[in-house]
Formats: sequence, C-alpha cells, structure tokens
Amino acid sequence: MSEALLALAANRLVAPGSEWSAHAWLRGRVYAPEWQGLELQYLYRSLDFLARHLPVVEEQLFCWLRDVFTLDLKLVLFDTTCSYFKGRGPAGLAAAGYSRDGRLD
Repeated sequence: MSEALLALAANRLVAPGSEWSAHAWLRGRVYAPEWQGLELQYLYRSLDFLARHLPVVEEQLFCWLRDVFTLDLKLVLFDTTCSYFKGRGPAGLAAAGYSRDGRLD
C-alpha cells in the first residue's frame, strides 16, 4: 500500500495524470524495482484507502509540518476560489455564477 502511494506521489510530481497514466509511466519510464509489481488495481485501492483515512492523515501532516517549521499559528487561510455547493443550502449563502472550473452547474 505504501509503495503504491509513494509511486503515485512521485508520478504527480514528475508527470501528473490519472492513475492509468501513472501505471503506464511506471511501466515505461521509471526504474524502481520495488514498484515493478504494482498493478493498476493497487493504485486505485491505495487511493481508496487514503480517502477513508484522509482526516487523520491531514491532521498528522499538519501537526508534523507545524512542529518541523516551529510555526506559531494564529490564523490559517485556505483557498476557496474554486469551491462549489451541491444540494440545497441556506438561502443567500451561495448563488449560481461564474465558475473558474468550467462547471455549468
């Protein structure tokens, strides 16, 4: 599992694409003996695993980065320029408008 996640992370840095293209990249352009046995299904399954454990991973990564860089955080900002809503929410919270992602909904 960890090898598949590491291979996907390396692929995102070097040649970003889908899991299918990452699998092709691993077969044709990468020499890493520990990744040679990775089948496409392992890449998909590793992402499913990561998605199930994402809140814990995010919290641990945040704490690790905070400690490594000795950050005294008083305010944390995140980019919401490409956020969107699904379903019905409180009136006035959001309205249909321009989408930077090219979404029509």
